[in-house]
Amino acid sequence: MRRAGSIILGTTNLNEFASGITGINPHYGSSINPWNKNHISGGSSGGSCVSVSCGMVPFSLGTDTGGSIRVPSAYCGVVGIKPTYDLISRDGIVNLAPSLDNIGCITRSAWDAALVLKNLIQKDRLFHYPKISNSGDDIFEEIGHKHRKLVVGIPPDYFFDDADLEIVRSFYKFVNVIESSGNQIKIVSIKGVNKIESSWTPIRLAEASEQHLRWIRTKSSEYSEEVRTMIKNGLKIFAVDYIHSCRFKNEIRNNFLKSLKIADILVLPTTTVTAPKYSSFVRDNKESSKIRSALLRNNIPFNITGLPAVSIPVGFDRFRIPIGVQIVGKPYQEGTILSIAFAFEQKYNSLAKFIPPI
Repeated sequence: MRRAGSIILGTTNLNEFASGITGINPHYGSSINPWNKNHISGGSSGGSCVSVSCGMVPFSLGTDTGGSIRVPSAYCGVVGIKPTYDLISRDGIVNLAPSLDNIGCITRSAWDAALVLKNLIQKDRLFHYPKISNSGDDIFEEIGHKHRKLVVGIPPDYFFDDADLEIVRSFYKFVNVIESSGNQIKIVSIKGVNKIESSWTPIRLAEASEQHLRWIRTKSSEYSEEVRTMIKNGLKIFAVDYIHSCRFKNEIRNNFLKSLKIADILVLPTTTVTAPKYSSFVRDNKESSKIRSALLRNNIPFNITGLPAVSIPVGFDRFRIPIGVQIVGKPYQEGTILSIAFAFEQKYNSLAKFIPPI
């Protein structure tokens, strides 16, 4: 980004070691939701999303292992994209779970996201990914044209289980807008989605624990209790369970790819719950664990499958906090999902609506 002319202003707050989905950090304080200070920003890249939402910066970078870009983007009213797995080099970052980690960006608009992605895709990675055109130009150019009419798939199972009514209403308003542009809406079922969380968790915990082995033995006291517990739980994962989860990872990816032969893209809510209050996480109890699971639920499928997904703001809840929708595409088709996001922004006048009262 520096080579492209960017000016780096600084680093932003996040969950400790990017291990979390709330934006709560016991060492440096929490990322405050710019729409309502009593509610979480989401995480782990909460500070990145807050900085863009407030207008401190035009874009920010983040990492996404289970929704860490998309969840705070939804709650802060910004665009957050997790590209195809390994499209952007992870060299130089502190990994959480390498086979699930992604570098992505947070912006005010789909157009800006395409511009940032274009510069993040390095030419030396094109050798490994021949389907990508030179320097990501296809991503940037595709949204500048009137998008072709697409078949838009809605997966009915799993992604809407126990979803808040406010989220469901905002989702279908979004669907009505893109359908009015000539896109065809189709219900698309995906086999095996209910097993995703139980397969993502062993991979996430085991790989994170392995990453932290070099520090946990000598610096255990410097970790928060939450992250220390996460590492201990990861060290209890059996190799056979990890291998089984990796095999399922390939299986569920193939199931999603089959659905993307029926539909060009998939659309679904970014989260099934609206932005929780900080008071929900005062103590580590069953209720807070349930909320964390709800925040991860609709995001982890695209970390485990590696498919590109972008969250865009589409409405507000009763507290006037934004609600997000995810647009998911085939591998290396970031341009396609951003073209739909861009078309929605133009019709819905999103940029004028999602400016926080701060």
